Amino acid sequence: MPPRRTFAEGLEFGRRGERLVEAWLQSIGIATMPAYDFAGQGAPEMRRAEWRTPVPDILGMRKARSFWFEVKTHTQAIPNRRRGCKVHGVKARLFRGYKVISAEAGMPVYLLILELDTCALLSARIDLLETWSCECWQCQSGKENACLGKRLVYFRRDAMVKVHSFSRAECDGVAQSEAA
Repeated sequence: MPPRRTFAEGLEFGRRGERLVEAWLQSIGIATMPAYDFAGQGAPEMRRAEWRTPVPDILGMRKARSFWFEVKTHTQAIPNRRRGCKVHGVKARLFRGYKVISAEAGMPVYLLILELDTCALLSARIDLLETWSCECWQCQSGKENACLGKRLVYFRRDAMVKVHSFSRAECDGVAQSEAA
């Protein structure tokens, strides 16, 4: 089990992953604009009157096509015994927002998972991923308040495509602690 991080440590951990993935996107010819690189309070969001929804981490473009990329840095995939596979999860509120952004913008949103234990970069289009809510015993028995994963949606790791392998040194650099 990975060590617990403070909010600030988790934010920096994620940003190191986002920067590594953004550099890779640029290396394959995608121009990027990082939405994660903001100075405001909270995550950047798209706004219209009272409507607000978070935007994915990176806006990219190449050859007259535009894409959004949401980057998640995970130490490892977790086993799901009920489904007999490894899974990853994303906050449900954010996942729903990214689907709205895709529909409103008319451009795909790709979820990119940087998996540090395997050094793999996994990809899937948000609108094509089959997701489900938490299936832990607390949620199944009506004791959702005891569950840490209830605000997530989960999806199969094998539903994603491996698009790149980073070096062990690159992944160790993302995993490094603040104290190092």
